[in-house]
Amino acid sequence: MDRIRFSIMKLTSVPGAEDDAIFDLAKTDWRDLFMAAGFAYSADEHHKWYKSLVPDGIDDDDSPKRPWWAFWRKQ
Repeated sequence: MDRIRFSIMKLTSVPGAEDDAIFDLAKTDWRDLFMAAGFAYSADEHHKWYKSLVPDGIDDDDSPKRPWWAFWRKQ
């Protein structure tokens, strides 16, 4: 389920993305959704993508805290 959620989050965060089309794709064939998001070839690619969004040291007490969804800003 994480791969599906992260795929939807990644695709809907792209400026100009059609949300309805992305959700229709997710309902039709989740494998195509993974392909579109770039998560099809590795079972942990979605974790790597998420970790690339979170700066190193985010869990340090001295670092400013950000919500996990802070990357998701439509332009």
